[in-house]
Order: sequence, then C-alpha cells, then structure tokens
Amino acid sequence: MSGLLQSRYSFISTVVSKDASNRAHIRARLLTIPVALIAASALISPSAVRAQGTPSYGVIHRFSGAAGDGGAPAASLLLGTDGNFYGTTGESSAPDHHNATNGGVFKITPDGAVTVLHQFYGATVPGDGAIPAGPVILGRDGNFYGTTGAGGTAQLGTVYKVTLAGNTTILHSFGDGSAPSDGTSPSGGLIQGPDGNFYGTTSPAILDASSGSGTFYRITPAGVLTVLHKFGDGSTPNDGKYPGGSLTLGPDGNLYGTTSAGGSANFGTVFKVTPAGKVTTLHSFDDGTVSQDGASPSGSLLLGSDGYFYGTTGLGGAKQPPGIWSGGGTVFKIAPGGTYAILHRFQDGSVVNDGSLPNGALIQASDGNFYGTTSSGGPTGSGTVYKMAPGGDLTILHFFSDGSVPDDGAVPFAGLTQGLDGNLYGTTYGGGVGSVSTTPQGTVYELSLGLPPLIPAAPTGVTATSGAGQITLSWVPAPGAQSYYIYRGTARGGESGIPIASAVTSTTFVDTQVQGGVTYYYKIRSKSARGASSYSIEASATPAPATPTLNATAGNAQANLSWTASSGATSYNVYRGTAPGGESATPIAAGVTGTTFTDTSVRNQVRYYYYVVAIGSAGASQHSNEVLVLPLPAAPAAPSLTATPGNKQITLTWTLVSGATGYKLYRGTSPGGESATAIYGANATTTMFVNPGLTNGVTYYYRVTAINPGGASPYSNEASATPAP
Repeated sequence: MSGLLQSRYSFISTVVSKDASNRAHIRARLLTIPVALIAASALISPSAVRAQGTPSYGVIHRFSGAAGDGGAPAASLLLGTDGNFYGTTGESSAPDHHNATNGGVFKITPDGAVTVLHQFYGATVPGDGAIPAGPVILGRDGNFYGTTGAGGTAQLGTVYKVTLAGNTTILHSFGDGSAPSDGTSPSGGLIQGPDGNFYGTTSPAILDASSGSGTFYRITPAGVLTVLHKFGDGSTPNDGKYPGGSLTLGPDGNLYGTTSAGGSANFGTVFKVTPAGKVTTLHSFDDGTVSQDGASPSGSLLLGSDGYFYGTTGLGGAKQPPGIWSGGGTVFKIAPGGTYAILHRFQDGSVVNDGSLPNGALIQASDGNFYGTTSSGGPTGSGTVYKMAPGGDLTILHFFSDGSVPDDGAVPFAGLTQGLDGNLYGTTYGGGVGSVSTTPQGTVYELSLGLPPLIPAAPTGVTATSGAGQITLSWVPAPGAQSYYIYRGTARGGESGIPIASAVTSTTFVDTQVQGGVTYYYKIRSKSARGASSYSIEASATPAPATPTLNATAGNAQANLSWTASSGATSYNVYRGTAPGGESATPIAAGVTGTTFTDTSVRNQVRYYYYVVAIGSAGASQHSNEVLVLPLPAAPAAPSLTATPGNKQITLTWTLVSGATGYKLYRGTSPGGESATAIYGANATTTMFVNPGLTNGVTYYYRVTAINPGGASPYSNEASATPAP
C-alpha cells in the first residue's frame, strides 16, 4: 500500500466514530483521494508481481484535459445502440487539474475516436451544469439523460438531456425553488422507470445540517421534479444517509440502491424504495448480523442473472474491527428480501495485490462471470481490474501503472462495460498523458479476454398500456439490439414460445389483436446478429372494449341508432348534443345492453348529434364516430283527385290531407304518362287548381301528391278530362 493510502487508513481509524457528522466528513475525504493517488502513482516503482492470466490490455484514448476532449472521467461508459460508447468527463479544460470544474458528455468509438457532444460551462454560462455526477443513460426517446453535481441556476447541480447531435437541455436546477427541499449535488446517474419517468438521488458532500442527508426524487421527461423521500429525516428508521451511485430497477418494479452512511450502525445501507418513495432497509452494514460485511458502499447495484443484487463496499471487510472503517472493501450479494452474503474481502490475503476501494459497479459479462475495478491497491496503489466467479473466486486481470502498458491510466473510479465485440471497456480517473495540466487526465481502455460477443441485454422498462381494443407496449432500447421479439399470453408466465411479432425495430409496439376485458401478458427479447437476449420482465394490461361504429336513421320525432358490438363490452352509453362535438358529458342512456337505441325525446326538424361509448370491466372505449340525425314527420297520405273539363281548361280538386304542408300536381297526355316535373305546387290549404291553356278535344291525365318535411305521399288516383267548347 502506498504511503498516501496508509495515511488515509490511519486517518480513518483515528477519526471515525458513529457520529453522523463524521460520516459526512469521511465521505467527503473519500472523494478527494483520487487526486492524491493520481499524483502519487507516477512516483511508485513498477512491481514485479503481475496479474493472473493473459488478458490483452490497451488504451484506446488518453484524455488531454483540453477543450474538445476533457479529462478525469469518473463514471462508467454506456454502450449505445450504434455500438459506440457514451460517457462523461470531470473536466473540459483548465490551467491545472485541481481547478477543473466543468466536464462534458462524449462519444467514443471502439477504435478510440472521441466526439464531445456537450461541454459544460458551469457558472460561465448561466444555468448550465458542471461536473457530471454519474453516467448517462439512453432514454426511450433516443436521447441521453444525466446529472451534474454542480452548476445550474443555484450552482447545486442539474438534471440534463443531450441529443445525439449534442443539443443540451437543462431539465432541472437543484435549489432553484421549483421543487421545495429538492436536495443538492446529485450523487449518481438516472434510471428510467416503467412509467417513463426518471428516478435519482442527491447526496450533499458538505458538513451543513441544512443540506440534509440526501433525497430520492422523480423527474418527468419534461423536467417536473418531485421529492419522494428525504434520507435521515426520521420518517423511516435507519433508512441510511448519503445515497451513492445510480438506482437499479428490480424485477418487482421497485428500485434498489445503497447509502454510504446511516443505518443502524451508521456505516451505510442497502435499501429498496418503491416508485412512490416508501423506503425499506434491506441491510445495515456493521450491524453484527454478518461478520466483516464491509462499510460505505458507494457504487450502483447489479441485478444478476440469478435474481440477486451484487455490489461493493469501499471499506471494511477483512480488517474491520467493530465500529472502525478499515479494510480494503468487499464484494457482496443480497437477495431482494435482504439475505446478505460476502463473496470477497479485499486485502484479506486470499489474492495477492487484489486492490482496495472498489467504487464502480460490477457487470456480469457474456461468460456469466462478474468483472469490476478497484480504485486503489495493487502493487502500485493505482488500482486493479478483476474477474470474480459467481461463487466468489477472484482473479486479477490488470494492475494499473505497473509498467506493463505505458501510460495505461490510474485510479479507475468507474466500473466496466462490455462491448458488442465481447471486450471490456472502462475509464480511469487519472493516468495517461496530460497537455494543459501537469497531471495526467485519465484514459479509456479496452480489455480483451476472448469473451463471447455480447448478446443484447433484455429490454428494460417494459410497460403495457391499455387502449380501446388495443395494448401499447414500450421499452428502453437495449444496446446492440437490431430488432425485438414480442411474446404474448393470457396467463402470468404463459407467453407462447412463438412471438406475435419478430421484426420490431422501434421501441414501441401496438397489439390490436386483443379482446376487451381480457388480461394479456407480454415479454420482449432483444435480437441482433449475435443472438437473442433473455426475456424481459413481464408486463400486462387489460384492454378496454373496442370503439364501436355508429349508424343512425331519422324517424317521426325519433332517432334510430345502431352500432357494431365491441369485444369486452358489457353495456353502452349513448350521448347526444345539438351541435357538432357538443354532446353532453352525461349520457342520455346508460347501461344499454344491446346494440340499438331509439331516442324518442327529440323534436322534428331539429338537428341532433350522437356518439356511443362501450363500457367493460377494463374501462370505457373511445367514443364512436359522430352521427347527425334530423327527425322528420311521417310523409302524408295520398289525396283523392277529381278532374272537371271546361273550355280549354280543366278544374282539378282534391281532398285535404292531414299533416300535409303542400301539394304537387303532375300532368300527362296518356294514362300513367304524367311528367316527373310538377306543373303546380300548392300550399297546405289549397285543394283546387284550374289548369288553363289546354287544347280542346285532347284528353289530359293528372295525379297529385301531398308533401311535408317528412317527404311526399304516394300518388293520388289518376284523374282525366277532355276540354271542350
């Protein structure tokens, strides 16, 4: 162990007590170690002790600290859907390493070509963030989301969005007053929940009672932030203080994380929190239930393929007397119910130069083993990369700054990421080479172990949303996935082995082959040329009835409605208005069990507009198409017609018909040969017409109809006459 680290542990042993203020102070000191280690690593002679195995290690990029490049990356990389990696730096440019305060978001290809998507300017640009606090994640919308530990309008940190083109939006500035007591200094990245919102934590690193002990918050994609829990406020006993790392989504829909202090022994916790903010402490470190169980976890948890969560503690373990923070840290696993087990204690002598202070999260690679880093320890004190079998056997893969690879980096604060090629990729906070600073600025490295190519991970954040006769699925894109398989069943765990869709290239799918009122269960698999992932977490939904199609006919003071039957409907509601789109919010008929309805509460010659909604156990459908009905009276009866000849004229008379508003008279010169065009139209009270100008000796034939708004009567009897002098 280097002299600096030895002093570090001496400091911990002498000042640590169970006082909460010391916890915060030590946490702050823990975060300052890497700068000293980076400077010291250049002074340590390479060790003759080499890592086990024959992995191939290479540096694909050495940060310069200059603008357009950055330096001091402290978060793990994100594998994008394009096969490239995305990450954050802790500085963009500064005259010296210690004064760097901006940071940025970058893209790097597997070959090492770096593109800076956004450079944070902090106070230089009002409202901009500074010092990214964790990794970026890929949202369902294809944009990247993350947090900064500083910057923003109150200089207390931000939540931001960055597009692939680099367009950046600050979604929230902590301490700006828009969300009361929203915390300070986000302590890790974000996670997108099944509801489409993002969740994260804050963890102040200053000794100030007003800063609290951290928060758990939800923020919508539009930037509306809600604090769901305040750690250490007494609402939940022993809930922990100072949450670290990003949260992990469990198969039960809850979120899992760690705190670096608090708990029953004040050495940190593993906790579960519901999306509503209810916290359950699963394990309190150094509480005596597990001997030498570690202390001060600071990284994210990994959900393993066996359903356990895996994590690390930065301190404690083999050399941990009760109540004292010492030892090199641990690797542990914990069940969702809280059963805790130690897999490895660093510096316990079982593995020579195995490192200490593991800060980054573990990954489970394509071979089923776990891989991680330590930020210090090893023969030079600059950290290690290790492999751990599921049973806990640990193998060192690389010692940083041991001379085997020139300028290979130092102090890997972040965990690893597996690329599509099967290789492991990571970052170091220091080491490499520098340009604007006398201190090296960190690296991006690649570790080739001959692992199988990465099969895409199972989709996460799967949601199923009910609609009218349909269910909409959505999920977070899986890195490396080229398309997705959709599986469906009608019982929990009963999805068919044959997908209902096998070439879905987007991250949404609308299933219209469903019946209203039936609950459907779905799982999704990612697919690439390398194979298909495991199944996603199951999601289910029950569609509302399908939207009916409405038809209508008018009657005498009534409207006759009929519609198509909707699957899953148990009844229908009928709505009416007297203007387009003006239907009342209260149905004129509710609970109609058939598919027809006659509305007799209408007036003739008034326009009425209708739509129908299907009702089922899963809710209501969308309203149907709107129809217009104009009720009219029944057409009148046919009148009786008489024709009386005269000189060059014929007098026609007919009977008065009830309900008629007028009459039309038709004439022809042969039986049944009346013209289709009326020769005369009379009003409702006229029952006689003298047809002048006729030719004597010619026989004329007539018929008359009675009319009203409901239509025309049948023709009357045919009457004929021959005018004469």
